[in-house]
Amino acid sequence: MESHGEGIVRLAAASSSAAPPILNYIPEFFTHSGIKTIIDPQVEVAIWEKVIFNAALNGLCAVTRSTVGQVGGHADTRALAFQIIGELCTTAHACGFAIQRERIEKQ
Repeated sequence: MESHGEGIVRLAAASSSAAPPILNYIPEFFTHSGIKTIIDPQVEVAIWEKVIFNAALNGLCAVTRSTVGQVGGHADTRALAFQIIGELCTTAHACGFAIQRERIEKQ
């Protein structure tokens, strides 16, 4: 288990009302500066997936004093990480977010 995130900044309007026009220009400025940025109406899903990944791995890494690679390289800690991911995916789904467990496990 290693982190292989895409390295993309995802943006969306903070409210469900119409997005301010400036939002359409921000990705161009960031991308021009070397930071790949997109408008993502499903940004909350991306946030949930990142939080789930971090919640599963950060605690295990701290408790075991291991790196993400070490946690993923040991069958027991890897299984525990996947169990935590599963529990958190259930929570996200119950809250109405269409997260994809497979995408989290591939990070």
